[in-house]
Amino acid sequence: MAWTVAFKELAQNWLFASKSIVKSTPVVGTLARNLKRKYKGRYDFSRIETENCINDDERLFRQIQNVLNFTKTSNSDYSAKQFAAAYHTININGREIPGQRNPSTRLASVPIDFRGKTVLDLGCNQGGMLHQIRSLVKWGVGVDYDPRMINAANRIKSVNASENIAFYIFDLQNDPLELIDDFMPDRKADVCFLLSVCMWLKNWQQVIDFAHSKSNSMLFETNGSPFQQDQQINYLKKKYSAISMLSETSDDDSVQKCRKLFYLTGPI
Repeated sequence: MAWTVAFKELAQNWLFASKSIVKSTPVVGTLARNLKRKYKGRYDFSRIETENCINDDERLFRQIQNVLNFTKTSNSDYSAKQFAAAYHTININGREIPGQRNPSTRLASVPIDFRGKTVLDLGCNQGGMLHQIRSLVKWGVGVDYDPRMINAANRIKSVNASENIAFYIFDLQNDPLELIDDFMPDRKADVCFLLSVCMWLKNWQQVIDFAHSKSNSMLFETNGSPFQQDQQINYLKKKYSAISMLSETSDDDSVQKCRKLFYLTGPI
């Protein structure tokens, strides 16, 4: 028994020391993080052949599949790799390609009538939320830092002939936020989406400030650790006068259910 306890203590001390070395040694730490990013959940893209399809509809469907599959090669830890459409469920000419999250399910509890509304989606991924409401809104603009996501969003937009929505490559953390004004048809939007984004941004407070400056109405989903999510909620309370929790868990997501969905309105 004493030997077992001593061995456990030795193992714990070694683990703590190895973590300290990685954190305190820039070169070792960088190499470890790069290796983790490279091999954790890595997706090997393989293009589906499109030339020998039985008809043009099938060729188009395979093209969309290829574009969506390529989004799975994102360098970030991307849990949606296992789903056919990656993050958002997508409908193409009546055929559904399932994703990690279904926009229609996410919107089911949202108390917004989108008819004639204008929407700004900050961190839009493949644009699934705007694609879902494209037949209702006056206009929608989505931005995302990853060109793979924006390519997919625009290809789907083209297939659906959705001229009232637009997607742009934009880095919320490193690009000047005021440049988003130049993507918007109007000075303000009726609603801003900021969904499961903030944990990835060092400047998340500034992004919330910007969203608040563009609209007095926001659909917001927390993400990150419980501490990070509490930080996000507390900051939102400083910006908006009315906060309604629409869902305490992200039950539409089979992979991660610990996010909260809020609808916020009004200035403080």
